[in-house]
Amino acid sequence: MLIQCTKKLLDELNIKPELEVKEEPVFSWHANVVVNENKKSVVLLNDKSNNFVVIDLKEEDFNNNDLNQRILHAIDINLKQDEYGILDEYNLNLSKDKNFSEIIYSKTSSRSLVSKLNNICKHLNNKDNENISEAKVELIYTYLRALTNLYGIVSKSKVVEIFNLQNEDKISENHIDNAINFKSLNNEIFVYYENYFVEVSIIFGKTFNELLKLQENKPYYIPNKMELIKYEDQFYYEDTEEYKKLKEFIQQNFINDDEILGCLCADIRIICGGQKFSINAVLDELYRRNIIFKNKKQKYKFIPLVMELANNTRIWANRGFAPKETHGSIIGIEKCDLSNRKIKKYNKIGRNDPCLCGS
Repeated sequence: MLIQCTKKLLDELNIKPELEVKEEPVFSWHANVVVNENKKSVVLLNDKSNNFVVIDLKEEDFNNNDLNQRILHAIDINLKQDEYGILDEYNLNLSKDKNFSEIIYSKTSSRSLVSKLNNICKHLNNKDNENISEAKVELIYTYLRALTNLYGIVSKSKVVEIFNLQNEDKISENHIDNAINFKSLNNEIFVYYENYFVEVSIIFGKTFNELLKLQENKPYYIPNKMELIKYEDQFYYEDTEEYKKLKEFIQQNFINDDEILGCLCADIRIICGGQKFSINAVLDELYRRNIIFKNKKQKYKFIPLVMELANNTRIWANRGFAPKETHGSIIGIEKCDLSNRKIKKYNKIGRNDPCLCGS
C-alpha cells in the first residue's frame, strides 16, 4: 500500500520517504495529519475513489511500530464496506493480496488530490464541524441570502446573532465558515468581502464604503423568521398600502395591461428602495413607456403617492428600516419642482410589444 505523505505528516512520522514510487491508484492514498486540541488524526484519501479514512492517534502512536498495522486495519475496514465497488472492480482479496500487508511511504504526487485532502483536513480541524448537517448548511445560506437582500451589507457576527434569535439549534461563526467550505459562493447573490456578506450589486457599483458609512450606528430591522425568509428572493418587497395605492392610481390613469403595469410598478419600487432615490428617475420610467400626464393636477396626485411609497419602503441605508420608521421622510413634495421638466421622447409601446423592463 502506497501512502503519499505531505511534508507535515512526514515530519510527524520522522521517516525518510521512498523516491519515485508508482502504484495503481486503488492501492495508493494521499495522507496528511490534522492537529485538533489534544488529538492528532491521520487522514487518508484514496487516489482512485476519493474516499477518505480518518485515524485518531495519540502522540506516542506516531513512533509506534504498530502504526502501519493501524493504517492497514483502517483501510481494510473501509474497503470491506465496499461502498465504491472497488473490491469487485479489481477482483481484490484483502487477505491474500500483498498490497494489503505492507506500506511504502513517499511524497505526494498530485496537486489536485492534495487540495482535496487539505479541504477535508480543514473541515475536520474545526471543532464545530461535527454538528453541522446539510440541512443546516442550506438554512445558513437562506439567512445569508435574506439578510444581504434586506440590509445590503451584514457582518458574520450579525448573521449568527439573528440566526440564533430565531432558531433553537444555535450556530457559531465557525458554522458559517464550514457552510461556505461545503458550498461555494459561486452564482450566489452575495459575496464575502472585507469580513462582510455583501449583495453583489454593491460591489459592482463600487458603493460598499459609502453604504457602510450610511449604516453606521443604526439599528437593524429584524422581522420574524417567516417574514425574513421571504427576503431570500432578491425581488421580494412587502406589499404595503402605499404600494397598492400607487399601483391602483397607475392602473386607473395610465395602464390597463397587467404585465406592463407590474413591470412599471416593480421598477418604481426598486427606485424607491435604492441608495439614491430620485423622483426624476421615477418619472423617467413613465416617460420611457410613453406615459404622459394629462395635466398638472394628475401629476401632483401621482408624485405624493410615489413619495409615500419611498418613505415606507425598506432601504439598505437604514439597515432594513423604512425612512418613516426612523427619521421621518426622504423628501417632501414641496421640494420637487417639476414644472419645467423636459419630457424625453420614446417610441410608443404596442400592446404585444415586449415590456421595457425585460419581461
